[in-house]
Amino acid sequence: MWARRIGQVGLLVAISALGSALASWLHWSAIPGSLLGLGLLYAALQLGWLPLSWVEEGANWLLRHLLLFFVPSAVGILQYTGLLRFEGWGIATTIVASTALVMAVTGITIDGAHRIKQLVRAWRIARRRVGKACR
Repeated sequence: MWARRIGQVGLLVAISALGSALASWLHWSAIPGSLLGLGLLYAALQLGWLPLSWVEEGANWLLRHLLLFFVPSAVGILQYTGLLRFEGWGIATTIVASTALVMAVTGITIDGAHRIKQLVRAWRIARRRVGKACR
């Protein structure tokens, strides 16, 4: 159980490293390598090159323990108590506003994609009906 999970996490890390290496090789400074690796993982899963079962358990484990990955960042903030004392409200406002903006844009995007999917489905059904009527 643990060996498989560790292997799957290792595969995910290797794909992320591949994305970083590819971004470095292509001199793409605008796109983080880890994001490129995520795109490679998505493409491999969608094209069937990588079965979901090869990464699912490891990915679920990482998601379950995601909060632990933020602990070093939170501890690092403690070094800047003076800055937080003077700029804390501005930083907090920026974090809350940007989080709300991301949530709103994500919701609008998902809603739009869902509507497009429904339109495509209705169009396909109508096309089938027209095809049957012409026979």
